[in-house]
Amino acid sequence: MKKPFVLAVLLLIASSLRAQTPQYALAVSSQATRALATFLAPDSVLTGNVYVFSSQASALNANPAGIAQVCYWLDRPATGAPDHCESAIPYDFKGTFACANAAGNCGGAWNTATLPDGRHTLTQVVTLGAGSSEVDTASFRIYNGSLLSLSAAFDDGSPVAGTVAVQSLNSNNVAATIATEPLVAGAASYKVVLQLDTLYSVLLMQRDGTVLATFPFALPRVFKMDPAALRGAALALIFRRSDLALKQATPRVTFDF
Repeated sequence: MKKPFVLAVLLLIASSLRAQTPQYALAVSSQATRALATFLAPDSVLTGNVYVFSSQASALNANPAGIAQVCYWLDRPATGAPDHCESAIPYDFKGTFACANAAGNCGGAWNTATLPDGRHTLTQVVTLGAGSSEVDTASFRIYNGSLLSLSAAFDDGSPVAGTVAVQSLNSNNVAATIATEPLVAGAASYKVVLQLDTLYSVLLMQRDGTVLATFPFALPRVFKMDPAALRGAALALIFRRSDLALKQATPRVTFDF
C-alpha cells in the first residue's frame, strides 16, 4: 500500500526540481560586442574591463526572450536598491550603449580594478513577462595584478644603482619588455597582470645598461583555478662589492597568499 504513495512523492520532487532549473544565467566577455563570451562561473577570473550581461542558461545568448526586467546586485543579496536595472534587450550589467565603431548595441564596460582582487558575487533578479521571477547568483574571481618588487644591495649594505626591467617571452620566444623601473635606494617595484604558463624575467642593470643579474620565473599551473591568490613576488639580490658576483647562488623569492 505504501509503494504508490512513495512513487507519488518522488514524482512530485522530480517535478519540483525541473521547475527550479534556471532559465537564465550571467555571462561575461572581454569585448563590448559580447563576442567570445562565457558563462560567469566560480573558475572565471576577471581582469581589467569586462562586459557582463544576462543570457539564456541553455546557451549563450545576449538577447534572451521572455524577460520584462533584470536587476543586479554586486557582492550582496538581492535586497534593497539594486546596483542597476535593465528593462529592454540586451540586459547589460553596466548598461547598453550604441557601439562606437560598429552597428548595434554594445555593453557598458565594468572596470574590475575598482574592486579588490579575490572572490566576488553578482546576483540578478530576472522578472519574466508573465510576472514571475528568477534569482541567479554567480561567483567569480577578480585579478588585476601582482606586485613584483626587487631590492639590490652590496655585501656592505649599500644600495645598487641602476634599473630593473620586467620582460616576458612572446609567441616567437622573443623577450618583450613590459616595464623598466629605476632603482630608488636599491629597490624597485611594478604591478603586472601575470599570465598562466608565461615565462617572465627580471633584469637588474647598472646605469650603463650592463646586466648584473637575471631571474626567470613563471606563474605555475597550480594557480590555474585561482591566479588571484598570487599577491606578489619579492626578489632580494646581494652582490659582492669586489667583483659584483652573486653572493647568493639563487635569489630569494617569496609568494604571499
